[in-house]
Amino acid sequence: MWFMGLLACLLIIRFLKKRVKIGYIASSEMLLLFLGYFIVMPNYSMILDANDSFREIDFKKISVIKEDGSQLKLEELKGNVILLDLWNSTCINCIEGFPKLEELKETYKGINDIRIAAVNIPIPIDSLKNISKLTKKFTFNKWKLNSSREAEDMGITSVPITIILDKNLRCVYAGSFNFGWNIFYGNAKRIINRLR
Repeated sequence: MWFMGLLACLLIIRFLKKRVKIGYIASSEMLLLFLGYFIVMPNYSMILDANDSFREIDFKKISVIKEDGSQLKLEELKGNVILLDLWNSTCINCIEGFPKLEELKETYKGINDIRIAAVNIPIPIDSLKNISKLTKKFTFNKWKLNSSREAEDMGITSVPITIILDKNLRCVYAGSFNFGWNIFYGNAKRIINRLR
């Protein structure tokens, strides 16, 4: 993906040099802009503003249904860093992201103050049985919101979305789920490590 962006950037620079007579300074500025945007911070444009709507949510009041059918209030997890990966069963990108979520879960295996969970936002066809079929081979926590209305109340209109809560259950990050080597802004591992 980034290679295609670089190629497009170079083609635009060549075109502009012929048409507008721009110098090497402008060409190099465009190249630096590309490098900064697509390589250093590739998920910057996907970050939601956690300073506003998500920081106003009282996550202590939110409860989820665990895989065994029991209720869990997030308030019970105060003192833990929590990563919530919100998804629904019609979102292919969400389901394809489960192996990466599992990889992150394995990174923090045995560390008791970190919780990593895939949280289903229910749609009419979702039941615990259907959700279990999609997530059974993974070991991360599998939770479900009580209703899609809860997601709407949080301002979530599309999935996938990842929310990271600090030990006081305040949202410190809301956006795309990324932890690759080239992610400098919004890197889930870095955020989790900083909050521990």
